[in-house]
Amino acid sequence: MLSCPRRSPEWELAARLALVKPKPYTKDKIAHRDPEQRLPRNARRIVAELLPAAPAQYPASGEHRLIVSFEKIEPSRAKRSSRKLSRSLPELWFELTDETGHVSYLRDGVSYLRAGKYKLELVRASRVRLRRAVRFGFFAEIDQHAKSRHRQRAGAHAQPQ
Repeated sequence: MLSCPRRSPEWELAARLALVKPKPYTKDKIAHRDPEQRLPRNARRIVAELLPAAPAQYPASGEHRLIVSFEKIEPSRAKRSSRKLSRSLPELWFELTDETGHVSYLRDGVSYLRAGKYKLELVRASRVRLRRAVRFGFFAEIDQHAKSRHRQRAGAHAQPQ
């Protein structure tokens, strides 16, 4: 599911961080900024052009301005379509929720994740997530040839023999 919240997730998380850590640098993030996200006039046309197979809803009230359901679309295609829509509407924040409930944030085609001690900061998602079996499956042959022996330690950290 892709949604465009009425309030910017960046502003909302910065406001929570300012409550948890009331420092000048956390207050500057929200001081003179409007938290509301407004859809541009041509947003409905752009959504209809880029996502013809996915039904879009525009609730009059509630937390979200736009909700797109990707029930009949495969997840990888839904992510591509979401990024494409995000690039077409660069001033808006989008929330992309996968089937497991994991939320990633999109703005201007870039994916962001929540990070930090309290998970209140948005950081650019730079790494590709692969399952462990896949990640190590590719390097199985390389690892067999590149096994290194344990080196002998000397000095205070040497193991007793």
